[in-house]
Amino acid sequence: MSNRDIPDPTKFLHFAVLVQETANRSKPKSIAERKAAGKYQAKAWFPVLDVFKRFSRDMQAGPLSPGTTSIIFRFLFPEEDHKRKFGLRDKTLIRDIADSLGINEETLMDQDDFVGCPGDKVREFLDQRYSPDDTYRGNLDIFEVNGLLDQLASTSPWSHLDYSKKNLSRHSTKSLLTRKDILKSLYRQMIPWEAAVLTQIILKDLRGLLYPLLETDPTAALKDYNTRAVKVMTKENAMFAWDPSNNMNKSYRARWDIDAAAKAFESGNEVGPRLGTQIGVPKSQKGRSCKHALSFFSESSQVWAETKYDGERAQIHIQVIPSQKPRITIFSKSKRDSTGDRRAIHAVILDCLGLSGWPEVEPRIQSSVILDAEMVPFEKTKILEFWRIRRLIRETAVGVRGRGSRRCLRDESQEEEEHQSDDCASESSLTSDAEGQHLGLVFFDVMYRDGDSLVQTPYRRRREILEELIIQEPGRAMLADRWLIDLAEHSQDSPSDYDFSEDYSLHAIFARRIAAGEEGLVLKAADSEYNELKKPWVKLKKDYIEGLGDNVDLVLLGAACVPDRALELRVPSTTLTTFYIGAQTNKEETANNPKALPHFYIYFTAAYGLSRAELERLNFLIRNDDPIRCSAKQTVRVDEPRYTYTMYQKLATPELMLREPIAVELYGDRFTVSEGSKEYELRWPRITKYFRRHERTWLDCTSLQDLRKQAREAMGR
Repeated sequence: MSNRDIPDPTKFLHFAVLVQETANRSKPKSIAERKAAGKYQAKAWFPVLDVFKRFSRDMQAGPLSPGTTSIIFRFLFPEEDHKRKFGLRDKTLIRDIADSLGINEETLMDQDDFVGCPGDKVREFLDQRYSPDDTYRGNLDIFEVNGLLDQLASTSPWSHLDYSKKNLSRHSTKSLLTRKDILKSLYRQMIPWEAAVLTQIILKDLRGLLYPLLETDPTAALKDYNTRAVKVMTKENAMFAWDPSNNMNKSYRARWDIDAAAKAFESGNEVGPRLGTQIGVPKSQKGRSCKHALSFFSESSQVWAETKYDGERAQIHIQVIPSQKPRITIFSKSKRDSTGDRRAIHAVILDCLGLSGWPEVEPRIQSSVILDAEMVPFEKTKILEFWRIRRLIRETAVGVRGRGSRRCLRDESQEEEEHQSDDCASESSLTSDAEGQHLGLVFFDVMYRDGDSLVQTPYRRRREILEELIIQEPGRAMLADRWLIDLAEHSQDSPSDYDFSEDYSLHAIFARRIAAGEEGLVLKAADSEYNELKKPWVKLKKDYIEGLGDNVDLVLLGAACVPDRALELRVPSTTLTTFYIGAQTNKEETANNPKALPHFYIYFTAAYGLSRAELERLNFLIRNDDPIRCSAKQTVRVDEPRYTYTMYQKLATPELMLREPIAVELYGDRFTVSEGSKEYELRWPRITKYFRRHERTWLDCTSLQDLRKQAREAMGR
């Protein structure tokens, strides 16, 4: 191909216009409007996808520059760009933007009444200094922007090794820029709307611009609209619009990588699993009852119920290399290369596959294998509570999760949502001797063996292969327990979910697992392929079933709006979405001394559970209760105190503190302990009810001491 045949790269402005047109067409429909339109019209209504289809046709009207597809999808779904981490949050990014543009930081930051995402804030501010130019067609193309973002990713230790400074320098003839110079090169060549789009790409969340809020009043947003007010385009929707042959979608499920799927589209060849590239993790459905869980398997005659183990997901890739130690690569559920984090299980992996070099043990593979497993904490042969895994990882990990690197990486903690460490060793009620505690693996699937893909092999056969592969050793390597349910014999039409018609009915199996302290079950059709959309895995947990979760009455003492939850609910940032929960620590003192003030330990938050109507009423109740507005820069003081409190140091400062506690009823999935805290809290807490003070007060709530006892009993300690 001559230079004359190479198409000009797409300008970043062209992509920014796509975002703008999407925003213009994504006007939310109220509940009343959707009801008036009828069910069929509401289902067919998808204006956002129509915009992208038109964009796709325009882009593919001529030849695409190689790599265009990958960049477009990285920009449109920045949360899927897992290899590049930028290490910037809202305020730090806005500060750095101001610095790169030579703007006073306070001028850009001090917009307390602003309602919108950070990109909107940047655009609105720059609009005041921008002179429109009708001849402007864009300065930077998408490849130039993408290259600068590669360099920005090299400044974060959480980025994949492909984006390390060493690796980028090896492939570039130019010196790498500093973070300030990177942002300067980007923002100084963009108009305000481009700058807004870029800001949200860096923050890994384009939703605020793609689906803007029209209703800025919290009451109206909660009452008149719901999360279905806008039909959101998924990456699967977009892939099918871009590639109607569906090869891109299939390739993505096989490799779970936007770049690999994009290359498959541009080459015209569908790709399968590849060693060293993560396979897409199956999306599970939630079983709201035993009967509901089985309803997903109407086309299958047999279902296996596997124990759901409470640990960290590990997709393990092993390559046998002649005359060398086997190469191990481990991916987490969050798509991160966690090989260094899981250093402690490398020996377990080699041992259970017969790859440790022992002459009396025959290797179980010839060249390669990809396995699904759950990494769990053991004490001897007993599986421990989930939270105990954190210290074990921290003490054995190599890299950013290791003990020596955590302090300097405190600002990167948003990357560790699924794997935070704990410092609970001083609490006598929680600790056990670290001796004898170690990490092990529970294997539950195999997707690739000796160069052959097994993703289209039925589950029953994959499990047989897995049993042939794994050398089990109690307390180190084991296979997931499972039970067969024959749907031809099992009644799905029993009058009650608690009708125990057979010894090995799903009801009986589930009850036994819960009684044993397990997290729950995962149901899998015996004839299902790996990650088969029509035959999904179904999770059955007690907190999914009304009335079965762990319940506790505690107090609500503070509230805030968390932007991500507000986006999820489609409500303005003035809506209180997240509530600060605590328990009384001096119940005996207040019982004996009427003048003593109650003292509360505030140590976790809850953002789920209430209906939109209930959330609106709680917002109204709090705001009309004369709450105290808080500032992150000063200690929160309660005037005319009716209580005292201590707050868990790793909680963000709430926006509001209540002058008097509100009693709330919560439920969740057993109990856990957060890093640095010494107390049990509900795992996945949800508020089921809040009480006005004439109905129930803090006096009626569980004390911290009683909660500790309840948690220990529930956890079998």
